Amino acid sequence: AFAYGPTGSGKTFSIAGRPDSIIKNGSGDATDGLVMRSIESLFEKIRNLQREGLQFKVRASCVEIYNESVIDLIKFSRASKDCHALPVKFDTARASFFVHELSYCKCPTEEDLLRLYMRTLRNRSVAGHQLNRDSSRSHALFTVYVDSMIKGEDGHITTRHGKMTFVDLAGSERLKESKSEGTTLRETGSLN
Repeated sequence: AFAYGPTGSGKTFSIAGRPDSIIKNGSGDATDGLVMRSIESLFEKIRNLQREGLQFKVRASCVEIYNESVIDLIKFSRASKDCHALPVKFDTARASFFVHELSYCKCPTEEDLLRLYMRTLRNRSVAGHQLNRDSSRSHALFTVYVDSMIKGEDGHITTRHGKMTFVDLAGSERLKESKSEGTTLRETGSLN
């Protein structure tokens, strides 16, 4: 899922909903974002498939791209003194890019995954300006990885891998309208 648009258009709300309602209100609340609805649906499917003998492992990662640096939001917050940018590398064997030393968190339950997501939301870089008092100052990618395993009649275990990535881009801004200054002005240059 990919949310993009101008600042203040509701991208983060569409993806995250209201963070304070993620654990408190449960499913069905009108403020549930795409992440919460997807996680609820995922774990409902997992519960149904477990009855058929499948086993599952769920884990997640979350990064923000802030001022052109990749930050692991599971390990660090914007206020962390030991926060450092992670390098993006290319894996020639898989012909794909990856974030070196990215942390992954095991999430055996729906609540574990939602609590992790809430933590990463709190760690994300935000600031206020004329157009949006809670403006995301970074691009965020929250990825859920799902491995399913089933034992065949011959005893062989078949494993399948899947993932969902929720991308919340910081909004594009017009400096003239946002009246950004100082750090927020520098961040705007990296965002646009």
